[in-house]
Amino acid sequence: LIENVGSGAVTATFNEIENADVAIIIGANPIENHPVAATYFKQFTKRGGKLIVMDPRGVGMRRYATEMLQFRPGADVSMLNAIMHVIVEEELYDADYIAQRTENWEAEKAHLKDFSP
Repeated sequence: LIENVGSGAVTATFNEIENADVAIIIGANPIENHPVAATYFKQFTKRGGKLIVMDPRGVGMRRYATEMLQFRPGADVSMLNAIMHVIVEEELYDADYIAQRTENWEAEKAHLKDFSP
């Protein structure tokens, strides 16, 4: 995001990684763009945390990744929809959480039916 819109985005502050078992980096290269964040991720993996890196370039955090998914440039939205499709089809989500914190879940589930991997 920082390269395209001038601002980065995260779903939690970097120190929250201390409370995680798994972290995902998608479409970002914190080693180049945010060395402080990269340090948190590196320490996380040294403590045994599982790091999933999803990036078309396959650079940066790849060497620290437990899993690396290198996708075609521009395929990120389809890839994420396919992942969400599997989560929905295999019921790998917390229904109570969804009911309490989201809107239009049934419409989203219907939308995701078209994104089978």
